[in-house]
Amino acid sequence: MSILDIKDLKNENIFNIVFSIFILLFGIIYEVFSHGVISYFMIFAFLIPIINFLINILFIKCNIKVFHISKNIFTAGVITLTLASIVKGVLDIYGTTNKLIFIYPVVGIILLIISIIIEVNITKSE
Repeated sequence: MSILDIKDLKNENIFNIVFSIFILLFGIIYEVFSHGVISYFMIFAFLIPIINFLINILFIKCNIKVFHISKNIFTAGVITLTLASIVKGVLDIYGTTNKLIFIYPVVGIILLIISIIIEVNITKSE
């Protein structure tokens, strides 16, 4: 298993910042054209990648080794949770609901848990 180095985590931080800015701009533009209807899921969707950014900063500052596979799965979980927030916001603004909307956060949380389990098992075996 390969370990992410500081350069890889810094590159991922750049991705997290750009992704957060894109989600923030998307939310702002969507709210402008929503005729006064707001959704907190849409407004605060950019915070999820910011939290991932802060976790990466913690790993860099504490010099914690992270494996590629677990970090990639964790990032997939963060993106899934961000998209879940956006889809929920779109549905709120549109004024409708969907029975299947719960699948996004469930899958996102499962991906986060899987990445943590993989990281712990790989770290424990070395």
